[in-house]
Amino acid sequence: MLAGRGTVLTIDLAAPSAPARPESWVCERYGPLSAAEWRRHLPEVPYQETC
Repeated sequence: MLAGRGTVLTIDLAAPSAPARPESWVCERYGPLSAAEWRRHLPEVPYQETC
């Protein structure tokens, strides 16, 4: 599950229709999380650039 910009996204990686590279799929559709979004949604994890 990923959350950001008011959107919660879940991807069933076991589904036959799951993207081959889920991280690329998410980045292409939703873009990166900013440092502020990261802190809001993942405060316990150190910030990492996404996408």
